[in-house]
Amino acid sequence: MDLFFYYILRRFFVKLQYTDNALILEKGIFIRRISRIPFSVVVKAEITRTPLMRILGAKRVRLYTLCGGASLLLRKGEPLPFLPEGRGIAIRPRLLSVVFGAFIDTRALGGAVVFSAAMRRIGTLSERYYESILSAISDTADGLSDTLTAAHIAVPRIAAVLAVFTAAAWIFAFLKRLVSMARFSVSSRRGYITVRHGLATLYEYVLVPHSPCVPIICDTVTTLAFGCAPIYCRGIMLLPPTRRSVRERAVSVLCGLPPAPAARGGHGVFPPPRALFGFCAVPLGWGAAFAAALAVFGGRGGELLSLVLWLGLGVCVWTAAVYGVYLPFSGAALGRDTLRISSRGGARLYTYVAPLEAVVAAAASALRFRRNGGYCVLTVMLVGRERCRLRSVPYDKAIRLAERAVPPS
Repeated sequence: MDLFFYYILRRFFVKLQYTDNALILEKGIFIRRISRIPFSVVVKAEITRTPLMRILGAKRVRLYTLCGGASLLLRKGEPLPFLPEGRGIAIRPRLLSVVFGAFIDTRALGGAVVFSAAMRRIGTLSERYYESILSAISDTADGLSDTLTAAHIAVPRIAAVLAVFTAAAWIFAFLKRLVSMARFSVSSRRGYITVRHGLATLYEYVLVPHSPCVPIICDTVTTLAFGCAPIYCRGIMLLPPTRRSVRERAVSVLCGLPPAPAARGGHGVFPPPRALFGFCAVPLGWGAAFAAALAVFGGRGGELLSLVLWLGLGVCVWTAAVYGVYLPFSGAALGRDTLRISSRGGARLYTYVAPLEAVVAAAASALRFRRNGGYCVLTVMLVGRERCRLRSVPYDKAIRLAERAVPPS
């Protein structure tokens, strides 16, 4: 089978050549498609080996560039000429940190999608197992409804089924992510950052230093409470949740960045406490809409409609509270060589630590009434199509920071 992968696929369907500075890939039989990928535009290489590929001695390589990428099959020991041979000294985080990282990286919506796809695949293989899973979800939902009824809490059965399904989907996605993050290690050599993990399927990501590296620290309410957060770069988790002192050293060592300015130091711009209402305006507006709908239809729309409205109101209140928690941690600080900007994205707080050569553009914008009030939105564009928006900050300070971050040519 190893010969099949190498001789059949590579010799007849795919032709791969290397020059001094580029990779030339030809695919197809009747219609030949030729792709030329210069080594200088590759920013990330993703190497995956499923259990079947490990048996057959093959690997799948996906190359990412600034405007696309290419996928190809290689033999297990076949090297890529633009990647270093050695991986350097590997850093292996603690097991508890990896488990926490899998917990942070698992989301309910993504878990529902993964769980639904897994159930559909199980249904195609065995209808008996599929019906057993549905029966277990239904029985658990009935037990949850009976427990809530005994506590004098009336919940429609469909709501209990959705709650059990969401919980099962999240647990399934969490366990899947935890298995994929097993044996996590990260290393750096000559600017190339290599991340390896996986138990059944092996994953290897190599970040190529052809463009500035912009690490991103992802915070949630949970990570802020425990004082540790994971680090991402180009969509890859470089380190599971670690404490602030370890994060700062890891960013400097792995990414080769100069020390970042303090969160409230340097030439900075930060949303003041009086901007709390504007910072939480969107969830508060939706919460007011749900509250008005409850006042009008709550008693006449049935239990299901009332439940949906109460859930919507609860989500809005929770989101507004989360935004309020993020307000003191939001802001931008400009150092001599580095820009640190923390801004919320959805229900998370992202902190970008970017060298100034990675800043493509910076602008302050505001509606007329907000500009008259002295507030604006600071938007910073980074390499790799990264966009961060800092809301409800003083307009004058945002303009000065934008001019310092991207001086006019």
